[in-house]
Amino acid sequence: MMISHLMQKAEAQERAGHLVDAEASYRNIIAMHPKFHPAYQALGLLVYAAGNLAISAELFRTALTLAPEIALYHRNYGEICRRLGKFIEAIEAGKVAC
Repeated sequence: MMISHLMQKAEAQERAGHLVDAEASYRNIIAMHPKFHPAYQALGLLVYAAGNLAISAELFRTALTLAPEIALYHRNYGEICRRLGKFIEAIEAGKVAC
């Protein structure tokens, strides 16, 4: 199955409220395609919404490491750093996001 179809499936699971299945799908995509940054970003958002801030921060950091040109990744990483009290990292990420 193509990666775009796998992402669509995971996103559909998430929209339908099947969050455990969506998380498993995103993790499966990452296992099969470890450099596919959109899966890290999507999983980061999912676990952030569930309150898993530390895991979310790791996922956002991986996404922005893989694709540093995407400002949204810096913005999301900066926000999670702010929430975790890592203010210097949050400010630096915010500067890059602008």
